[in-house]
Amino acid sequence: MCLGTINGTVDGLDIAHMLYSQEAKKQLKRIICWPEGNVTKDQSLRIVVKYLKEHPESLHFGESTLITLALVSAFPCGTGK
Repeated sequence: MCLGTINGTVDGLDIAHMLYSQEAKKQLKRIICWPEGNVTKDQSLRIVVKYLKEHPESLHFGESTLITLALVSAFPCGTGK
């Protein structure tokens, strides 16, 4: 169930990025910049769990927000990709 929620959140971010870029006719800055070779589902789950343990003050946020915060923290975009 956790992996499905993570995958759904990531898919939702990708879809929002694509649709905004098409509708607004400009590229929306990515908020997660995946490393080369990508990240496995197991790695994503571990990243999210680690973030939750290290940031208990954020646990009142919804699950998709927490997943996004964890992945942005782990894979920030420094160059505006």
